[in-house]
Amino acid sequence: MSIFRSEDMKLYMLQFEKNDARLVMGKLGELSSLHFIDVFEDNKNSIGRRPFSSVSQRCEEIKSSIKYIENCCNEYGISLPEPVNWSHYITASIYDTSQKGKSSMAYFEDIERTLKCTVAFLKNQISKMEEALQEYKQLIERHQVFKIASNIIKAYTNKYIINIY
Repeated sequence: MSIFRSEDMKLYMLQFEKNDARLVMGKLGELSSLHFIDVFEDNKNSIGRRPFSSVSQRCEEIKSSIKYIENCCNEYGISLPEPVNWSHYITASIYDTSQKGKSSMAYFEDIERTLKCTVAFLKNQISKMEEALQEYKQLIERHQVFKIASNIIKAYTNKYIINIY
């Protein structure tokens, strides 16, 4: 053990068939004790040609959608329930996916679609809430103006009524 790591690490290079990539990476991801090194990191021109770069980008979009939903919930005081045990949740999700006969990519696309709809719904609701709040402020302002105008009108009418009698 060194002063820079809490545990000894080993470097491996994996090579497997492209068809097995999702299964292998899924199993490795369940371990949650791996660190992946980007072999394309030195060559910045190859970013668009990386294997699974489009899926990685979609994952980043999903991550930002989840972060947006979390921020909205925190801003408006809504608590989000979390699973007690994440590994149990992931295992149950995988089991649920296999029971429905869906591939993991179809499950991923369902999550992506649901998040896009949820973010669009939240943005719409927040926009409508801000419009309603603006209208409420305008109504309060008008109410105050009418109150002041009413008091002024009462004062003038009382003044002239008193002078007439």
